[in-house]
Amino acid sequence: MDWSFGLTMTLMGMGVTFITLLILVGVIRLLTRFYPYKKEEESGKEEK
Repeated sequence: MDWSFGLTMTLMGMGVTFITLLILVGVIRLLTRFYPYKKEEESGKEEK
């Protein structure tokens, strides 16, 4: 009984962590779609 409970809790913990990471990836992709990355202008570099 102890082994089966331990394995179940381990798999549940890993599953919840994996699902949470997938949700975070989705939120980050949505945010980058609405607020795309803009490159900074290279005004600080000197031209020779």
